Amino acid sequence: YDAVICTAVIEHIYDLNSFVEQCKKYLRKGGLVFIDAPAVEGFERYIREIPNYFNHEHINYFSQQSLDNLFLKHGLRRFSPYNEGLVTVQQANWQEEEIFAIYKDDVSSVNPAFIKDDLSERSIKKYLKLVHTKMEIRKSKLMSFINQYDKVILWGTGSLAMQIIEANELLLNKIKYFVDNNKIKQNMTIRGFHICSPERLLKENECIPVVILSMLNAQDIILQIKKMQIKNSYYVF
Repeated sequence: YDAVICTAVIEHIYDLNSFVEQCKKYLRKGGLVFIDAPAVEGFERYIREIPNYFNHEHINYFSQQSLDNLFLKHGLRRFSPYNEGLVTVQQANWQEEEIFAIYKDDVSSVNPAFIKDDLSERSIKKYLKLVHTKMEIRKSKLMSFINQYDKVILWGTGSLAMQIIEANELLLNKIKYFVDNNKIKQNMTIRGFHICSPERLLKENECIPVVILSMLNAQDIILQIKKMQIKNSYYVF
């Protein structure tokens, strides 16, 4: 093929060396490999919750240099300009920095000169320090809100919700039940609390406040609450 295009793939791959070799296998002579992957350089610029970056799906992260080193190891050099490699991707509720890079087979790379990647570690450490400070402030505000009530309902059962309840044992004393739109999760339990559909809020007509714990869908949940005419007050984490 003239090109192998991998968008939002390489961060999920366990065996990276086999992955690159498979890309090469399907290329004609002079063919190109296009890679789009989250950039570790962007962690500290676009601070998002830890579960967004570190989870069971994303098992690799790259700086431009570490990605170049991986492909150079297999005889592919960067074909696209290095200074155009970082691209900010804007979606409705979030921004993320990604690496866009094109690699070309370079048979002359018998003894490639690798440049050590020291950016990834520095960037991740800086991100973790920043996100910890930000998260502590947010959790403090959340507990100040929750402590005004005997019980709260948590809307969201994803990785952010798990992070919050595991880090705040006092919150467990306040939960009445969880709400989630995912029908697969409904009727299951988390730490002994039932996961219910949003319709339960209408059936019980309770005045218990709802805490929205969602990394990406908080605004959609707010619109859903308004559309369903749910009367409960809500707090967005």
